[in-house]
Amino acid sequence: MFFVELLILFCFPLLLACSASYLTWNALSRPVLFLVIATVALYLVYATSMWLLDPGPVGYSLVVREPGEAHTSEQWFSMLSPYKVPFLVFSFAAIPVLAILLRAFKKGMR
Repeated sequence: MFFVELLILFCFPLLLACSASYLTWNALSRPVLFLVIATVALYLVYATSMWLLDPGPVGYSLVVREPGEAHTSEQWFSMLSPYKVPFLVFSFAAIPVLAILLRAFKKGMR
């Protein structure tokens, strides 16, 4: 799960930029340039939100069970839970950034 959590942490802005460009590909004048600029802009917003809303040290805790003790299910995505607030702030901040970029790269605007 650690690899999946790191993948989510590092690729979330790229996923948003790719989704926005995929959904509006035919409406954009330069879709590849939009994808590159949107990715860079979203990573800047992402880094800013993670820096300003730093959740502090995050890590795993080891669970030691005695022999014969019943197995309890461990929480999924335990590393991502402290990043809820920065993720939400980034998600809401990404909407106007993408809207401005979509408007700038829309066909027929020039």
